[in-house]
Amino acid sequence: MSGLPDSSKTSPRNGRAVPSMRHSSLRLGLLAVTVLFATLASVDVANSSICIATRAANPQLRVNAQGFAEVSWTARGNRHFRLVTPRGRLRLGASLEGRDVSYKTAAVRIPGKRVLRRTPRGPFWALQTCGNVAGDPPSLRFSRWEGSPTKLTGKTTCCRSRSETLSGRATFHGVPIYGRVYVDCFRCSLNPRGWARATRKATTKQGYFSVPVRAAWKGRRYRMTVLGPNFGWTRAPDAVRIAASTLN
Repeated sequence: MSGLPDSSKTSPRNGRAVPSMRHSSLRLGLLAVTVLFATLASVDVANSSICIATRAANPQLRVNAQGFAEVSWTARGNRHFRLVTPRGRLRLGASLEGRDVSYKTAAVRIPGKRVLRRTPRGPFWALQTCGNVAGDPPSLRFSRWEGSPTKLTGKTTCCRSRSETLSGRATFHGVPIYGRVYVDCFRCSLNPRGWARATRKATTKQGYFSVPVRAAWKGRRYRMTVLGPNFGWTRAPDAVRIAASTLN
């Protein structure tokens, strides 16, 4: 397993049909080059870190030597189970076969950590709850990856007329993440007592984003969240960045 993108295991999600066999070999060659360039240029967050459940108490995680992961939690007085296959598919109610080979670790830091474990060959396995806003049930998300976790930078800059802009960049192992950044405001007019979802903004192909803060979103601080990307076996963890307002 590799913590870096493997272009041979990924494919674009642009909704286009695959060319038929009657197309010329030249066209197929050009298409292959285009697909390879797009794959290496950025990582799409579609089907990224896996949402397991909402309102999950006492979550636990076990992993066997074959790479199957068992997630369990308590909800409404009952214990629930989900099995995540090496291909990232969910099996409802299934439990792990074989012994748990994972162990608790603090080798990396991730936001909203509920469980963080590692297996002998080096991969990390995690359960997170992060970026939840008032009125939304907290979701438990599963991730697995090698090396450093997802990275999100973010800051506020003051502009004219007492307005400000949020900007930053999302990457995983140095590769830009092409997806959405979710922006929340704290104690803004949308929710004077806590966090509220302000907007979401697509990143550029280079992973950058810029969000002008509207009047209704102006708060004491801002939270930016990006879902961890996926390619092949990897389901990278979510990343969160909090930046204080420049106007307070």
